[in-house]
Amino acid sequence: MEKNRYVFLFFELLVTGIFVIGLVSADLESWISDTALPSIGAGEGWQYIVLVLIVVVIVFAVLYDLTMFFPFISSPWVRYVVAGGLTVASVLFGGIRAVSVALLTIASGIGAIGVFLMIIVSLIIAIVIFTGFGGFVRRLAERVRANNERTRAMRVADEAAAGINEAMEFRRQTG
Repeated sequence: MEKNRYVFLFFELLVTGIFVIGLVSADLESWISDTALPSIGAGEGWQYIVLVLIVVVIVFAVLYDLTMFFPFISSPWVRYVVAGGLTVASVLFGGIRAVSVALLTIASGIGAIGVFLMIIVSLIIAIVIFTGFGGFVRRLAERVRANNERTRAMRVADEAAAGINEAMEFRRQTG
Protein backbone atom coordinates (compact mmCIF):
# COMPACT_ATOMS: atom_id res chain seq x y z
CA MET A 1 0.00 0.00 0.00
CA GLU A 2 2.87 2.36 0.83
CA LYS A 3 4.41 1.86 -2.62
CA ASN A 4 1.14 2.78 -4.35
CA ARG A 5 0.99 5.95 -2.30
CA TYR A 6 4.42 7.07 -3.49
CA VAL A 7 3.63 6.13 -7.09
CA PHE A 8 0.46 8.23 -6.86
CA LEU A 9 2.48 11.12 -5.40
CA PHE A 10 5.00 10.93 -8.25
CA PHE A 11 2.34 10.94 -10.96
CA GLU A 12 0.38 13.70 -9.25
CA LEU A 13 3.48 15.88 -9.12
CA LEU A 14 4.28 15.05 -12.73
CA VAL A 15 0.82 15.87 -14.08
CA THR A 16 0.36 19.02 -12.04
CA GLY A 17 3.89 20.07 -12.90
CA ILE A 18 3.06 19.82 -16.57
CA PHE A 19 0.00 22.02 -16.05
CA VAL A 20 1.96 24.55 -14.02
CA ILE A 21 4.72 24.65 -16.64
CA GLY A 22 2.15 25.25 -19.36
CA LEU A 23 0.43 28.03 -17.45
CA VAL A 24 3.58 29.76 -16.28
CA SER A 25 5.35 29.51 -19.62
CA ALA A 26 2.25 30.94 -21.32
CA ASP A 27 3.17 34.27 -19.77
CA LEU A 28 6.58 34.91 -21.30
CA GLU A 29 7.13 38.28 -19.65
CA SER A 30 6.79 36.92 -16.11
CA TRP A 31 8.89 33.89 -17.07
CA ILE A 32 11.79 36.16 -17.99
CA SER A 33 11.38 38.74 -15.23
CA ASP A 34 12.76 38.29 -11.74
CA THR A 35 9.42 38.39 -9.96
CA ALA A 36 7.19 35.39 -9.48
CA LEU A 37 4.03 37.36 -10.19
CA PRO A 38 3.57 38.96 -13.60
CA SER A 39 3.41 42.72 -13.57
CA ILE A 40 -0.01 44.08 -14.35
CA GLY A 41 0.44 47.31 -16.28
CA ALA A 42 -1.91 49.60 -18.14
CA GLY A 43 -1.72 47.76 -21.45
CA GLU A 44 -1.70 44.21 -20.14
CA GLY A 45 -5.22 43.98 -18.77
CA TRP A 46 -7.17 41.34 -16.93
CA GLN A 47 -5.59 38.37 -18.69
CA TYR A 48 -2.59 38.44 -16.38
CA ILE A 49 -4.80 38.61 -13.31
CA VAL A 50 -6.67 35.53 -14.52
CA LEU A 51 -3.37 33.77 -15.24
CA VAL A 52 -2.09 34.51 -11.74
CA LEU A 53 -5.33 33.32 -10.16
CA ILE A 54 -5.30 30.09 -12.18
CA VAL A 55 -1.70 29.34 -11.19
CA VAL A 56 -2.41 30.15 -7.52
CA VAL A 57 -5.49 27.91 -7.47
CA ILE A 58 -3.57 25.04 -9.09
CA VAL A 59 -0.70 25.42 -6.63
CA PHE A 60 -3.15 25.54 -3.72
CA ALA A 61 -4.94 22.39 -4.95
CA VAL A 62 -1.64 20.54 -5.38
CA LEU A 63 -0.40 21.55 -1.96
CA TYR A 64 -3.74 20.60 -0.38
CA ASP A 65 -3.48 17.15 -1.99
CA LEU A 66 0.13 16.81 -0.89
CA THR A 67 -0.76 17.47 2.73
CA MET A 68 -2.73 14.19 2.70
CA PHE A 69 0.61 12.37 2.56
CA PHE A 70 1.59 13.70 5.98
CA PRO A 71 -0.12 11.69 8.73
CA PHE A 72 0.25 14.41 11.36
CA ILE A 73 -2.00 16.77 9.34
CA SER A 74 -5.35 15.10 9.83
CA SER A 75 -7.92 17.87 10.00
CA PRO A 76 -9.19 19.33 6.69
CA TRP A 77 -9.03 22.87 8.09
CA VAL A 78 -5.40 22.42 9.09
CA ARG A 79 -4.67 21.17 5.57
CA TYR A 80 -6.41 24.26 4.15
CA VAL A 81 -4.33 26.57 6.33
CA VAL A 82 -1.06 24.78 5.55
CA ALA A 83 -1.78 24.68 1.83
CA GLY A 84 -2.80 28.35 1.81
CA GLY A 85 0.31 29.41 3.68
CA LEU A 86 2.59 27.40 1.43
CA THR A 87 0.82 28.79 -1.64
CA VAL A 88 1.29 32.39 -0.51
CA ALA A 89 4.92 31.69 0.36
CA SER A 90 5.60 30.02 -2.99
CA VAL A 91 4.01 32.91 -4.90
CA LEU A 92 5.84 35.60 -2.95
CA PHE A 93 9.26 33.96 -2.93
CA GLY A 94 9.32 32.61 -6.50
CA GLY A 95 8.60 28.97 -5.74
CA ILE A 96 6.36 28.61 -8.79
CA ARG A 97 9.13 29.74 -11.11
CA ALA A 98 11.71 27.52 -9.40
CA VAL A 99 9.49 24.43 -9.65
CA SER A 100 8.65 25.25 -13.26
CA VAL A 101 12.31 25.63 -14.19
CA ALA A 102 13.20 22.38 -12.38
CA LEU A 103 10.40 20.40 -14.05
CA LEU A 104 11.23 21.89 -17.45
CA THR A 105 14.88 20.93 -16.96
CA ILE A 106 13.91 17.38 -16.00
CA ALA A 107 11.55 17.08 -18.96
CA SER A 108 14.16 18.34 -21.40
CA GLY A 109 16.72 15.94 -19.95
CA ILE A 110 14.33 13.02 -20.34
CA GLY A 111 13.65 14.13 -23.92
CA ALA A 112 17.39 14.28 -24.67
CA ILE A 113 17.88 10.80 -23.23
CA GLY A 114 14.97 9.55 -25.37
CA VAL A 115 16.48 11.02 -28.54
CA PHE A 116 19.87 9.54 -27.66
CA LEU A 117 18.32 6.09 -27.10
CA MET A 118 16.41 6.31 -30.39
CA ILE A 119 19.63 7.08 -32.26
CA ILE A 120 21.56 4.26 -30.56
CA VAL A 121 18.78 1.70 -31.11
CA SER A 122 18.41 2.68 -34.77
CA LEU A 123 22.17 2.32 -35.26
CA ILE A 124 22.14 -1.10 -33.60
CA ILE A 125 19.24 -2.21 -35.81
CA ALA A 126 21.04 -0.94 -38.92
CA ILE A 127 24.20 -2.81 -37.93
CA VAL A 128 22.23 -6.01 -37.29
CA ILE A 129 20.43 -5.77 -40.62
CA PHE A 130 23.34 -4.77 -42.86
CA THR A 131 26.17 -6.90 -41.43
CA GLY A 132 24.50 -10.27 -41.65
CA PHE A 133 24.42 -10.43 -37.88
CA GLY A 134 20.66 -10.71 -38.30
CA GLY A 135 20.91 -14.44 -39.07
CA PHE A 136 22.46 -15.07 -35.67
CA VAL A 137 19.78 -12.98 -33.98
CA ARG A 138 17.06 -14.84 -35.91
CA ARG A 139 18.47 -18.25 -34.89
CA LEU A 140 18.76 -17.09 -31.29
CA ALA A 141 15.14 -15.88 -31.32
CA GLU A 142 13.99 -19.21 -32.81
CA ARG A 143 15.86 -21.10 -30.07
CA VAL A 144 14.27 -18.98 -27.37
CA ARG A 145 10.83 -19.42 -28.94
CA ALA A 146 11.32 -23.20 -29.19
CA ASN A 147 12.49 -23.35 -25.58
CA ASN A 148 9.40 -21.40 -24.47
CA GLU A 149 7.12 -23.75 -26.43
CA ARG A 150 8.88 -26.77 -24.94
CA THR A 151 8.43 -25.36 -21.43
CA ARG A 152 4.72 -24.70 -22.08
CA ALA A 153 4.26 -28.22 -23.50
CA MET A 154 5.93 -29.75 -20.44
CA ARG A 155 3.70 -27.70 -18.14
CA VAL A 156 0.58 -28.84 -20.02
CA ALA A 157 1.80 -32.46 -19.92
CA ASP A 158 2.35 -32.21 -16.16
CA GLU A 159 -1.17 -30.82 -15.70
CA ALA A 160 -2.62 -33.62 -17.88
CA ALA A 161 -0.70 -36.26 -15.92
CA ALA A 162 -1.99 -34.81 -12.65
CA GLY A 163 -5.55 -34.90 -14.03
CA ILE A 164 -5.16 -38.53 -15.15
CA ASN A 165 -3.77 -39.49 -11.73
CA GLU A 166 -6.72 -37.81 -10.00
CA ALA A 167 -9.16 -39.61 -12.30
CA MET A 168 -7.49 -42.97 -11.61
CA GLU A 169 -7.55 -42.31 -7.86
CA PHE A 170 -11.23 -41.37 -8.06
CA ARG A 171 -11.95 -44.55 -10.03
CA ARG A 172 -10.14 -46.66 -7.43
CA GLN A 173 -12.09 -45.05 -4.58
CA THR A 174 -15.47 -45.46 -6.25
CA GLY A 175 -14.94 -48.69 -8.07
